[in-house]
Amino acid sequence: MERAVLDGVIQGSASPDPPAVDAKASAKAAKLSEKEALKAAKLSEKEALKVAKRDAADAAKVAKREAADAAKVAKAEAKTLAKEAAKVAKMEAALAAKVAKAEAKEALKAEKEALKAAALAEKKLAKEADKEAKRDAKEAAKLAKKEEKRLAAIAARAEAKASKVPRAKKAQGTESPKAPAEGKKTKTVVEPVEVVLNREDLDQGVRGAEPPALEEEECIEVEEIEWKGRSYLLSADNTVYDDGHNEVGKWSNGQVILQEA
Repeated sequence: MERAVLDGVIQGSASPDPPAVDAKASAKAAKLSEKEALKAAKLSEKEALKVAKRDAADAAKVAKREAADAAKVAKAEAKTLAKEAAKVAKMEAALAAKVAKAEAKEALKAEKEALKAAALAEKKLAKEADKEAKRDAKEAAKLAKKEEKRLAAIAARAEAKASKVPRAKKAQGTESPKAPAEGKKTKTVVEPVEVVLNREDLDQGVRGAEPPALEEEECIEVEEIEWKGRSYLLSADNTVYDDGHNEVGKWSNGQVILQEA
């Protein structure tokens, strides 16, 4: 009954009651409306909370999915970076090996060059030593030859004395052979050696030339000189003789002037 009255009041379909009944019904309707409003508000709040929970769950799912995707992307990027780093490291190792190989090759080449230079230096030293030995041998042979000539001269002088052949002496005040002119490359060595020239030695002549006019018993005192690598005998009158006591030229201005045939 009361419910019907309230519905009629709310909907305006009920007939108006007396004032007391209307006031009571109005209060009751207001209270009921308030309850309905509270209930609607609670329902709405409950729905909003439910929607919020659902949205939160959806957002969590989205966030989780995005996090998984991000992790997957990060993992892929890390894998790519690691692959690139390994590739770069491999290239650097290959380059370092190539550089080391080139350096080893250069070191080997330098060692070979050093060994070659050492061999050339050793060969040069050996050549110089051989040359020095030959020069020493030549000088020794030269000295031996000079000594042989000196001993031969001594023997000839002794033989001349034994044969009582007088020896012509160098005249006092006679100038000694002059030194070679300045700037000349010719080396002249003068060693005072007495050699006896017998008449029979002078009679042989030089290249068909007539021997100098000497007395039968006359001997000439000479000195040994060297001119252009060859030994000659020089008398006091600047006449030059060869090893066979043959007249070959004259001594003039520090050099031997050979006479023509």
